[in-house]
Amino acid sequence: MGAIHEAAEPEMIRGAVRKGIHKVVSTASSKSSEQIMQSYHDEQKRLGNGSPTRLFYQYYMPVDRNKAIELMRIVKRCGYRGLW
Repeated sequence: MGAIHEAAEPEMIRGAVRKGIHKVVSTASSKSSEQIMQSYHDEQKRLGNGSPTRLFYQYYMPVDRNKAIELMRIVKRCGYRGLW
């Protein structure tokens, strides 16, 4: 999405939160997992935490085992509800 518009992923998250739909975030996103989750928290806060939206993470496993483990830790630390 980021190849189309530089703010694509954060804007998609904001829209999902406003509409109350769940969203899957890809490892291949142009923004970091942390930046995308921050957009989620910012929009939830703006709406008084009233949206049922949950974020899930589509995990493309890196070849490097250490990078793969670190990415899983980042996803967990950010608070994504599931790893696919």
